[in-house]
Amino acid sequence: MVWYVMISAQQELLSSILAAAPNESAGMSVYIGNRRAVAVRAFSSLFPTIQHLLGDAFNSAVLLFIQQNPPEAPEITLWGAGFASWLAQQEELISYPYVAAVADLEWRIGELERAADTTIDLPSFQLLQEFAPNELRVVVNQNSMLLNNFLPVYDIWKFHQEPFDMRDLHNLNHSVCDPTYIEYLCISRIEWKVNVFEINKNEFYLLLMCRRGDSLGDIIVELTRIELSFSDWLIRMLKIGAILGYSAK
Repeated sequence: MVWYVMISAQQELLSSILAAAPNESAGMSVYIGNRRAVAVRAFSSLFPTIQHLLGDAFNSAVLLFIQQNPPEAPEITLWGAGFASWLAQQEELISYPYVAAVADLEWRIGELERAADTTIDLPSFQLLQEFAPNELRVVVNQNSMLLNNFLPVYDIWKFHQEPFDMRDLHNLNHSVCDPTYIEYLCISRIEWKVNVFEINKNEFYLLLMCRRGDSLGDIIVELTRIELSFSDWLIRMLKIGAILGYSAK
């Protein structure tokens, strides 16, 4: 299938380019060798899908990255900052732009996993009875991010999650072959769990309105224009953890 062919060709190319680890000096200490091993383990945890995509080349890519970008943060979970943009700059990956895009998605997931917990503000919904919609704003979950891509990043990432579903492969092959493809994603954390949701274009731009601080009245006007039920939209946004409640302007 299309995706299997792409993965095989990619790994063969990358393995031949990145097979050699960074040069070691004759007197390299045990500490340096240990740091490299720790880095590889940390990156495999931070970027599990990238490890699948790069195959045997993953370890060498990680070592090359930390050689060129020596870690300064004491917390190893922060060593991967900049890895996605570094992958995007590698000449060998120009034909595989989705690698860096998936790395960016996984880094963002990790950022939210390290964030503080948030919960839905149930009492704030009483404000609907006290204020007019134009006097209210929607409170966006700060532990949420919006992404849009011209590549099937979500399908690639989901394809590598457990359990494997053949429908994911079908969706992925269809998306890869679609030159007009655009995806809209919401990554969010409510309490302890981080989720990635594929949303539609209308939901994406309505959330941008919320983030911009537009009033609830403006959002209701837009919902009416696109013929979307306010209650359906509200339930959906709460379910995916995109919003937490309301606040008075």
